Amino acid sequence: MSTTSTALLTGRTESDLYRKLIKVGETQARRWLSEGIEQYLVRLLVVSGRMREELRQQPERRLALIYGEAREASSLTERAMSLHELGFEGLKLVGFFPGQLKRRQVSLSYAAQLTTGAYAELATIDLARVRSQVFLQALIPLSQEIAANFEDIVAVLWHTRAEVDKGSVWQDVGTVH
Repeated sequence: MSTTSTALLTGRTESDLYRKLIKVGETQARRWLSEGIEQYLVRLLVVSGRMREELRQQPERRLALIYGEAREASSLTERAMSLHELGFEGLKLVGFFPGQLKRRQVSLSYAAQLTTGAYAELATIDLARVRSQVFLQALIPLSQEIAANFEDIVAVLWHTRAEVDKGSVWQDVGTVH
């Protein structure tokens, strides 16, 4: 049963289920994240759940392409969007799908450096110079926190992934994922 079907039957949303998983991951990792980062990770997991096929396709190439787009962006807004995409994709791979990197013989530390670098650089962008991107206006301040707490975030995601693999989150709703 899909998370959407489960949500319809239980009155819970995908976000509610992923929020619970993040909380379990925090407890297992003994690392506590801010509410802003928790919300960001819930979004990351919701999007990741819908993009499984894309994740199987050359993650190292995807990161390199996004990195190139960020370097060649013609505007600050485009650069910021590419940096966010690089960070988002990298965090997804390093934190939730490290096996994809390992199978493709991509160093976890290399992907982590690209990811933290993207968030750190995004955090330095002057908000006043980013054209009317409400999403970026909210994300840029959070980016510094993500870069600074990257190891804790990855630890939480690894524990969250372990819970998904065990299927424990689905037990309370009477389904198996």
